[in-house]
This record gives sequence, C-alpha cells and structure tokens, in this order.
Amino acid sequence: MRNPVRVAGGAARRLLVPEWSAILGDIGVLREDRDRLLSDVRVLRRELADLQRRAAEIHGENEALRARVDSFEEDIDENRRLSARVAEVTDLVTEVVLPLHDREIDVSRMRNEGTEPT
Repeated sequence: MRNPVRVAGGAARRLLVPEWSAILGDIGVLREDRDRLLSDVRVLRRELADLQRRAAEIHGENEALRARVDSFEEDIDENRRLSARVAEVTDLVTEVVLPLHDREIDVSRMRNEGTEPT
C-alpha cells in the first residue's frame, strides 16, 4: 500500500515546482531591477550633490553682487550730491564774479514789463 503522505507530497510538489520556478524567476528579475534602480539612485545623488554645490556657489555670487550693487547705489547717491553741490557753487561764482553785462543772459527777460529805463 502507498503512503498517503508521500502521495500527497508528490502531488503538492508537482503543483508547487512550476510556481516556485516562476517565483524564483521573478526574484531574479526583481534583483536586476533593484540593482539598476540603486545605480540610478547613486547617479542621481551625485547629480544632486553637484547641483547643491552649484546652488551654494550661485548664492555666494548673488550675495557678492548684491553687496556691489548696494555700494554702487551709495556711490551714485554721493555723485548726485556732489554734482548738485558743484552746480550750486558754480551758480554762486557766476553771480559774484561775473558782472551782469559779461554774462550771456537776456537782460530784457530779467526786467518786469513796463520798467524800462528811460
């Protein structure tokens, strides 16, 4: 007489062996996919690190440029103040040093209407 456990085990083995073979094949494919993805992750991490370094460099350059722009704006304001002061001094020197008849001014425009000398 046959051992019923052995018979059942043989039938189970015949059913499970193809399933196990398929599962083992899937595991091989999944390992290849995992290895490829890990490689991609390593590449992406290197690229991310490079981008972060470049972003830090750009941020530093940006801060340096902002400082230069601030300095230029201060210099421009100082230049405007000095130019206005030079114009004021030039006007003062013109009024004090040059007599009225030596200036290139239309004297008739300076008189009120009806106050012409006789």
